Amino acid sequence: MSHAARVTEIKNPGSLKDITTLRGWAMSLVVIGICAFAVQYIYNPQLAWASYIEGFFYALVLGLSGAFFVSLNYVTKSVWHVPVRRVAEAMTAYLPWTLLFILPVLFNLDIIYEWT
Repeated sequence: MSHAARVTEIKNPGSLKDITTLRGWAMSLVVIGICAFAVQYIYNPQLAWASYIEGFFYALVLGLSGAFFVSLNYVTKSVWHVPVRRVAEAMTAYLPWTLLFILPVLFNLDIIYEWT
């Protein structure tokens, strides 16, 4: 009693409307984060870099988990993941930025780790 999987075409809903408000909020949060890092760097640079590395690895793991989820579903040829695949692909889109965000850590290893 086997049933063939029925795959239907999902139409693209188009681009997201009214994204300017969301971008404004996101940029304001980025500015607040940069200011908080600068203030912490003045008072305790080692703690500031530890916080930066923790946030960096959090974002890196989110991107890698999205890539793992998408690749696992492609390898297993599953059909159920189609509605949530775009979310996982959006998480993966952050990975190229991690190359840029690791550079400050690489140039300040002497502050972060005592043995370097």
